[in-house]
Amino acid sequence: MVYSCTIQLVEFVLKERHLISINIPILIVCLALFSACNQKEYDNLPGYSKTSSLPSLTVKDFTTQYCDSGLLNMQLSAPIMETYTDDKPSYSIFKEGLTVTFYSGREVPSTVVSSKYAYLDNDNNIWELRDSVVIATDNGTRLETEQLFWDQSNGKDKIYTDRFVKITSEDQIIMGNGFESDSKLTKRRIKKVTATLYVDMSEQNMGEETNTTTIRETTY
Repeated sequence: MVYSCTIQLVEFVLKERHLISINIPILIVCLALFSACNQKEYDNLPGYSKTSSLPSLTVKDFTTQYCDSGLLNMQLSAPIMETYTDDKPSYSIFKEGLTVTFYSGREVPSTVVSSKYAYLDNDNNIWELRDSVVIATDNGTRLETEQLFWDQSNGKDKIYTDRFVKITSEDQIIMGNGFESDSKLTKRRIKKVTATLYVDMSEQNMGEETNTTTIRETTY
C-alpha cells in the first residue's frame, strides 16, 4: 500500500519521540524508505512515467503554411499543439484535433485531411492520426478510418493502416481492412476488401434533376 511506510514512520515517531534529537540518522533512513515506497507505488500507476515532462512549447490556434516556389502547397491548423523536445524522439501532439489542407499550388484545396487527435514524431517525420480520420479529395473520393499513419521520412508520401477503412467515390463504396496509398489517394490499395457497394446515378427529365440510386453489394 502507498501509505504503509507512512504509518510505520508515524508509529516510530510516537513511540520513540524522546530519541528524535539524538537519532537523526535513523529518521533519515525512514524518510528514504518512505520515498522509495511511494515511488514504487507511483511506478505502477497507469500513465505514470519517470520521464514525463511538461511541453517545451504550447501553441493555441496553431496554423502553418508550406510553400513551394512561392505557391501554397499545404496548410496545417489545429486548436492546440504541444511539442516535447526533452524526450527521444521529440514529438508534438494535437490533442484537440488537426486539419491538413493540400493546395498543390492551386487556389482551391485539392485534399483535406482531418482527425480528432494527432501525434507527430518530429525526428522521423511520421504522423499518427486517430479518431474519426477523414481524407476528402476534390474528385469526390472520401476515406474514413479510426487510425492512420502518414510516413514523410526521407521524402516519402505514404499513408497506411491495419484498421477498417471505408472509401466512398462517385460510383462505389469499398470497405475492408488494411490500406496503403499516397496522401492524395491516387495510388490506393485495400489489403483485404470485405464489401463493395456499386452506386448507379441516373437523371430523369421532369423539369428538374432527380437522382436515383441503385446499390448492388458484393461481399468477399
